[in-house]
Amino acid sequence: MGIVISIFAIGSIMAAPTLGRICDKIGTSRPLLMFGVSLHLSGSIIYFMAPQLPGSPENWIVFGRFLAGIGYGLDAPVVGTLTRNAPPENRGSVIASAILMRLNLKQKTFFI
Repeated sequence: MGIVISIFAIGSIMAAPTLGRICDKIGTSRPLLMFGVSLHLSGSIIYFMAPQLPGSPENWIVFGRFLAGIGYGLDAPVVGTLTRNAPPENRGSVIASAILMRLNLKQKTFFI
């Protein structure tokens, strides 16, 4: 049980600095935001579909949690890039918009 809970954090810890550097190099966060949402959703789907997938459900659960953790780990680099590129008078609204867009994308994907 401990590995299932901790693998999410391990994925986030590994993804944030690595993908943060990529975000800095490309200078835009939209592709990484979409990539992060996709990984988070894919991991969640694998996590909940694990009993129906071939092989050991425990391995699928761990893999799904790891993917979701990588997707979640992209939040900080994306918000950091948006904050750095936003004008000082609009930074608060840019951060709020990025967070709400991510939440909105997750909700629409789950409920369609």
